[in-house]
Amino acid sequence: MNILVVGASQGTGALAVRAALDKGHRVTAFARSPQKLALEHAQLRRMAGDFHQSASVEAAVAGHEAPCANVS
Repeated sequence: MNILVVGASQGTGALAVRAALDKGHRVTAFARSPQKLALEHAQLRRMAGDFHQSASVEAAVAGHEAPCANVS
């Protein structure tokens, strides 16, 4: 499954990215600074964007079966 994690660079978002990768999913880590995510994996894609901008979010959501927003 293709999973999008919004707010993925640290905290709960980073934990969600790791959990999804551990279960064998392809994950897009969407954040203002995705390079802060201290994780490397063949199934991980980083995408910079701002969830306050609808065009940025719409571009990130395309092609994902399971968008996951970190709202903490």
